Amino acid sequence: RSVALLGRRCPALKVLSLNVNRLASTADLVGSTALVELSLKDNCLRALDGLKEGALRHLAFLHLDVNQLRSLEAAAGCPALRTLSAPTNALRQVPRLGGGRCPRLQALELYHNKISAVPRGALQGLGQLTSLNLGRNGLTELDGEALSGCPALLKLVLSQNALAAPPAPLCLPVLRELWLSGNRLVALDAWAP
Repeated sequence: RSVALLGRRCPALKVLSLNVNRLASTADLVGSTALVELSLKDNCLRALDGLKEGALRHLAFLHLDVNQLRSLEAAAGCPALRTLSAPTNALRQVPRLGGGRCPRLQALELYHNKISAVPRGALQGLGQLTSLNLGRNGLTELDGEALSGCPALLKLVLSQNALAAPPAPLCLPVLRELWLSGNRLVALDAWAP
């Protein structure tokens, strides 16, 4: 209730940093509809119960690093989202944020989670995504087709996984950075013509 009250008493509030606290819920954030940036790093969050459809419709930057989150699907209720940062959580899958739910998403940071696969379609509809960080997860393989929904991707980080082969087929026409360090690669023949 206190954060919701803050939203009503400070209706022009654009940036809210609640880093390094012991917050376990985001339910109180519903009243802060003008927020553009919200940082909840290093808390005790297990779910995003306060990000109901359209509740934070202006939110562009959401930082959830170092929590205990298992899902980020609720972030799809933030249609203006441009950056979603959630390293060091308990995520086991890539959130499905495409399909018009987060059409402006440009950066998705999922470093150091427990993601073991990226199924086809998981990133579909993220045409504005320019940076994807899946480093230090449990990926053992990655079908390049799973990345086909991200034609604007400039940076792809897959470091410190367990990939035995590079993602293929890889058709990302504007990709500038590809990080594959610290994997189990023995050959790059998957990219051979």
